[in-house]
Amino acid sequence: MMHTHAPRIDLQDRARLRERFFGAMRSAQARLFAG
Repeated sequence: MMHTHAPRIDLQDRARLRERFFGAMRSAQARLFAG
């Protein structure tokens, strides 16, 4: 078992990363369309 940290914290971190990732994608698309 490589993972030693709590899975709950990992899930929360992944959720935050997803929010930031999708937010960046939306902002990038908005900039492209607004061009």
